[in-house]
Amino acid sequence: MRTEQLLGESMTDSDGRYEIRYTSEQFSRDEKGTADLIARVFSPDALGTAAAPATPLVESGVLFNAPPVATIDLVVPELAALSTPLLQGRSVADLTAEDIAFLADETGLPAERIKLFATAAKLRQ
Repeated sequence: MRTEQLLGESMTDSDGRYEIRYTSEQFSRDEKGTADLIARVFSPDALGTAAAPATPLVESGVLFNAPPVATIDLVVPELAALSTPLLQGRSVADLTAEDIAFLADETGLPAERIKLFATAAKLRQ
């Protein structure tokens, strides 16, 4: 209760699929053989620390007493999806006007929304 243990992590494939394997030996004996699971999605450039963990783009609810094979589907908000290969390793906070114009053309998202998203990322820093 009130604690979490990292059971695994994974990168998504090109279709957005992921798989995380873990064993019952990895989690607390209090769970009596089944884990309670939460899945979180972070942007590739999200680096957190123990004192200030990274903020997830999206997070599932708790899947209590998870079966041996479980599927947890998550949908990343469309603007958060800019933290993908389109950015080529750049931070959203570092987008230039030219970058924003390119991303608007490439994604079909309004440039003003991308600009606001970049501004929010700058303010978060």
